[in-house]
Amino acid sequence: MKIQAQQDVDAVNARFNGFHDGFVKRIQVTTDNEFMTDMPWEAQRQFQSNEEELLAAGRCAPYPGTTAIEIDIHHYNYDWPNQPLKRSIILRAQASRLWDRLVSLIGRDIFDLSFTKDGDNISCVLTHHAEDAGPILTMENGTTTVLFSACAVEIDETEWTEPEGPDYGSQVR
Repeated sequence: MKIQAQQDVDAVNARFNGFHDGFVKRIQVTTDNEFMTDMPWEAQRQFQSNEEELLAAGRCAPYPGTTAIEIDIHHYNYDWPNQPLKRSIILRAQASRLWDRLVSLIGRDIFDLSFTKDGDNISCVLTHHAEDAGPILTMENGTTTVLFSACAVEIDETEWTEPEGPDYGSQVR
């Protein structure tokens, strides 16, 4: 599934019911930075030796906003039996802008995660609760953050299962 247009945003937000009652399981961020010998703003050169080429090498991000992001979200969907109750959703995007404290959201409860269309970009918006949110978790005392924005977002979905473990209900006492 790919999110590019407003109708995609509306369909995904409806399908996943705001991703509420879930959590961020995993976040992977990858940059396209690389070592280059000719910076984009310099004329190309011919090197006389490997040593000369090594001395000229430098780190360069070829284009701004080429960071890839992958977020794995586990959540319950209350549209059962039409959809699986427990879902693992993986969001992938070539993000143009990342939130700088993104990793701090791993394991954090999701109050609402949705997508918005802002001009040419799709923004992934998360409402979560700080540790000191108090005993009543409502949208009013949540913190809303734009996790990332990108031209398009790809979504893969699977059903997840609980890990196998002892059957405590059948133990004889």
